Amino acid sequence: MNNFTAMYDTGLGPTEVNRYLANKLNINGMSQSAFKNREKENVRVYKKSCTNSLETSLEEEKSKSPVMEDGGSGRKYDSKSGVGTLIGNQTGKVVGRGIRSSDCRVCTFWEARNVEPYDHKCTRNWFGSVKGMEPDVGARLIEDLETKNSQVSTVIMEDDTTTIARIRRTIQHSILRN
Repeated sequence: MNNFTAMYDTGLGPTEVNRYLANKLNINGMSQSAFKNREKENVRVYKKSCTNSLETSLEEEKSKSPVMEDGGSGRKYDSKSGVGTLIGNQTGKVVGRGIRSSDCRVCTFWEARNVEPYDHKCTRNWFGSVKGMEPDVGARLIEDLETKNSQVSTVIMEDDTTTIARIRRTIQHSILRN
């Protein structure tokens, strides 16, 4: 785990690290498959850590304080992904995050060849319009908080009428927009 974390932290890949180890230290490097295995192990740890951090932040924010929502799908309207975050107004900590992606490199590769993609961890979770990504993420994030017994009463957000309309349609109680 340490060798992968060091590579991730420095921004180097296995090729650069192997070259350094071989040339400077006369040490055998890491194979590509070993690197991929370490990467998978670490991603699980990072995701679990992120989830734990979100849950801890949510507990701190648990009162009916306003929550800020921000989302984005890049600068253009043809972006293949959109990201949204919920930030607690009292603590300033992230209490929720979501991603919508209309693209998966594995699926795209095999679909171009008219072949069914093999079983993989597909990143494609959005099939609608690009303009619908941010409203969907915003509504889903607040819906997720509500399922954790955290009622949201006020949302502080940019001037996005589509997102607030979607949130109000999704949530069963009134939500103020600040």
